[in-house]
Amino acid sequence: GTQYKTQQVVGSSGALLNLTLDPQKTYTVMVAQTDFSYGSVGPYSNEITVIQAIPTGIQVTYNGSDIHARWDRPEESLSIEGG
Repeated sequence: GTQYKTQQVVGSSGALLNLTLDPQKTYTVMVAQTDFSYGSVGPYSNEITVIQAIPTGIQVTYNGSDIHARWDRPEESLSIEGG
């Protein structure tokens, strides 16, 4: 599918994706060498399913925990495949 490169916005709750996504669609977030507070994931070794899309970011689940699209290294890249 189409791959969207994200812009990263750091807020008080962590880094959020600065994208406008269709709330009716499900997106897959591919993580590239990013440390989450719930553990480390290697490049593209995990898929995170989006449960909600909002204009300023997304809410996602990772291993069953809602992390609100927060990650610990906002300088690292995220990409989204929409569909």
